[in-house]
Amino acid sequence: MSAYSIRFAPLSAAESRVAGISLQEAKQILNVSSLAPEEIQKNYEHLFKVNDKSLGGSFYVQSKVLRAKERLDEELRIQAQSQKEEEQKPEI
Repeated sequence: MSAYSIRFAPLSAAESRVAGISLQEAKQILNVSSLAPEEIQKNYEHLFKVNDKSLGGSFYVQSKVLRAKERLDEELRIQAQSQKEEEQKPEI
């Protein structure tokens, strides 16, 4: 068996698209406990601004904040799509 044939547990669609960052890590980075879009946006804007390199911040931390926001946005999109599909299922 070659090293290339080893399979790992599949990541969720969002994790695989957004650099492998987990949902839990994204929540920790943006300091949110739930997927409330307003809270996510507010915390993202604050953390992105205070970590601006031109203001003495860290480009690395700013990048992590951006990736966390992208990960949470993708999770929200997936949840909205799942909810829409559930609503469209015919009742038996």
